[in-house]
Amino acid sequence: SAFADRPSRRAALREPVRARKVRADSHRAGPMLFADKHALEKQLECDLIGIRKQELDHYVHCCLTLSAPAALLAGFAYTALVQVYVPPDSHPATVAIFYVSVIGAMLANVAAVVKVTLLALCAPHLALRGPPGSMTVAVDKMRPAFYRGLHYFYMGLLCFHISAGVTIWLNSQSDTLVSLLTSALLLLLSGLISLDIRCTIRTFHLPKRHAVDGKFMPNGDAAGTARVLIHRLQHPTREPSRSALVDSPSRSRSLAARIGRGVGGRPGG
Repeated sequence: SAFADRPSRRAALREPVRARKVRADSHRAGPMLFADKHALEKQLECDLIGIRKQELDHYVHCCLTLSAPAALLAGFAYTALVQVYVPPDSHPATVAIFYVSVIGAMLANVAAVVKVTLLALCAPHLALRGPPGSMTVAVDKMRPAFYRGLHYFYMGLLCFHISAGVTIWLNSQSDTLVSLLTSALLLLLSGLISLDIRCTIRTFHLPKRHAVDGKFMPNGDAAGTARVLIHRLQHPTREPSRSALVDSPSRSRSLAARIGRGVGGRPGG
């Protein structure tokens, strides 16, 4: 009997050791699961920031593209302000329109250059070194600011064409017929350029209700959006019609029986 009880005693001695190993493994698994969930949340947050970074890079590229022609037109306007000779016997109204249009073209284009250059410098700085949520703020603030700079450029382009037409009339040596023909040609070309600009904008116009941005939530940063998305993945919502049939089989059976009675009662009726 002593030899028969020896295996049971050994099993009793080994049982606490196994229990301690199980508890140790469970204690080690807890921090590992927490670290894995935390890493998943941070990876999703980085992916969301990467999506918004595409928008930021797009607007930075647009700003740098717009700054070149705006600076060119500003240089042309300054050259016209300095180099164009205004005769003393010119009509005061013509001289006033010339200076207003030239100065307006120069200032509007300079404003466009300054606006888009500051956007290309400050918005990535805020997105890179700001607190959490700065990427969303940078992209949302950069979009209307860029379109404001684009409106400055359109205003400068209009003033540039007006100054080019008035410059013809300031030349006292030119004939009136030549001035009229040149002004008409300039007006025609300006109209064609404006029409082409409108056609291009309409061709690639995207309505605001159809535009897709990188935000998953209206006013959420990447960290909050990541937590909400993970919660939605963990708790998926089922379709109402399917959940009604799955959750209440008795209701579906009663509905089937009711339909069967209705079909069977038609001939007797």
